Amino acid sequence: MQEARRLGIPVVAVVDTNCDPMRSIIHPGNDDAIRSIRLMASKIADAVVEDGISQRRDIEEAKEKEKEEEPVAPRPLCPRHPHGDAPSRPE
Repeated sequence: MQEARRLGIPVVAVVDTNCDPMRSIIHPGNDDAIRSIRLMASKIADAVVEDGISQRRDIEEAKEKEKEEEPVAPRPLCPRHPHGDAPSRPE
């Protein structure tokens, strides 16, 4: 706890009524019952998985959008001159 506080890392904890509330974020619950811990752990795991799926989807959409927005180089007007400008002829 001390190191987390020193580094500014928020700590989430399940606390009973007989616990010292030295945590950043307190979630009231029965920390002695295995069913309670399993339920909370599964909900946290589900949220992590969902967030990972969401982030992957966002990355894929950004890549697709980037591909769509890639500029296409214009073809040169004159094949002998890479800039597409034909040399001006003296009059």
